[in-house]
Amino acid sequence: MARWSSTALLVILALLAGGLLFGQLRWIPSLADSELRENPASIGAVTLLSIAGIALGLCAQLTVLAIARLVLMVRRGRIFDARAFRWVDVITAACATASAIVLTVLVVVESTDGSRAAELPPGLAALMVGGVLALAGLALLMTVMKALLRQAVALDAELREVV
Repeated sequence: MARWSSTALLVILALLAGGLLFGQLRWIPSLADSELRENPASIGAVTLLSIAGIALGLCAQLTVLAIARLVLMVRRGRIFDARAFRWVDVITAACATASAIVLTVLVVVESTDGSRAAELPPGLAALMVGGVLALAGLALLMTVMKALLRQAVALDAELREVV
């Protein structure tokens, strides 16, 4: 990986992490506050969605951190190291957790009594199901990528023995 591309990727990841942090600290509370001022009866739904939004942000931040660590390992030529497995596991766990969070919110909101405070806009449930499937697919993809990394590490160790 060229140094300029890894540097550009790290800058993008840092901006993304900053944006996620801003969203968690400023945007989500601001949206929750404005919704509660407009409809005080929606406190349960607003609390659930706020907690879910912050938790999803944490999952995304963990993923960004793990990707940044893997990029740094590639830059240093140390990707075929057992420490890389830990970061792949972090990405897998974050994707699986995010999928579970979105599914939980969908189930809780769809199983409420149908009050306005817990209604989803049309199409949002389908979008959430798509998000659950995409995140679960990413977690499974990372499992496959980990198996490929495991094979590459074994081949690298074998090649080092030969040389």
